[in-house]
Amino acid sequence: QPLVISAEGTYHYWLLGVVKDDATSNAQTTISPVEMTYSAGETDGSVDLSGLETATFKVVGGFHGSYNIGSSIDARYPDFASAIADMAAGIDGPVTFTVDCW
Repeated sequence: QPLVISAEGTYHYWLLGVVKDDATSNAQTTISPVEMTYSAGETDGSVDLSGLETATFKVVGGFHGSYNIGSSIDARYPDFASAIADMAAGIDGPVTFTVDCW
């Protein structure tokens, strides 16, 4: 069942881009909007998006592995907040955290 928008207003849409499986970390990918098609009741149409800004993104590797949290010399992260922040770009495998006892 398609989504029906019946009220005037501002609507937000998300662009989806596909990055090739063999893309390397730090490579750049670009999304260039071209057109959006729509169906509104009995009216079908399209909107030219070619005037919109092109978006460029850096490909980053997913987070995976074993890490220490704490104040020891082996600790990669001083606290949970910094460890969680590093996972924000995505997780692509198992992650194990070992927590130093203070």
